[in-house]
Amino acid sequence: MNKNKISSKYRLSVIAVFLLFILGINSYSNKNFTKTVQTNIQQTKPDTIPNWRRLLKGGHRIGPAKAPVQIVEFSDFQCPYCFEMEPVFKMIRQKYPKKVAITRYNYPLHHHKQALPAALAAECAARQGKYDEYHDLLFANQDIFPSQPWDSLAKEAGVKDIQKFHGCVKDEKTLKIVNDDILLGDTLKVNVTPTLIINGVMHPGTMRESELEQKINKILSKSSD
Repeated sequence: MNKNKISSKYRLSVIAVFLLFILGINSYSNKNFTKTVQTNIQQTKPDTIPNWRRLLKGGHRIGPAKAPVQIVEFSDFQCPYCFEMEPVFKMIRQKYPKKVAITRYNYPLHHHKQALPAALAAECAARQGKYDEYHDLLFANQDIFPSQPWDSLAKEAGVKDIQKFHGCVKDEKTLKIVNDDILLGDTLKVNVTPTLIINGVMHPGTMRESELEQKINKILSKSSD
């Protein structure tokens, strides 16, 4: 037999084996890729917080205590994404005044240097019954932190005893309230602001009004069944 023919057949066999080897690797890789994607999808499913109603006993609630939809928010007064959620919450409160309640907790991030002082000031406004007003003013003045003194905002919010407000801001008990909120958030594995917990289901990050409304209506439709 001609040696050239033998070598040609040998080369073809080698090429065929090589192609089968490559196809096998690609098939294996595609399977692994699919498995990885599916695993990532499972990991990004919202977490359900066990015994989540205990969260309604703390923080600052606006709305009915027995509202069928309870939103718990971990927020940072200097966070631009928390600022984006404020008009969304405002619209939701207007549309569902008796069906949705929002409970807010402090979660000031380390790299936002004015977030902790703002949280302390908000807690001190709360002691004089002006948390909601002060909360709204803090976000309205977020772009000029810290040039706007905390006490001037307190006066604007309607806090009557400014001296008491000053003492409260420096009080270790106030710091403990904020630190307890942070510890609670850490326990729940909060790592971004805002983080929303809607009837026990955690949703990290901002949410559009339409998206939040869809989740609210889904809960309300189930509760009416």
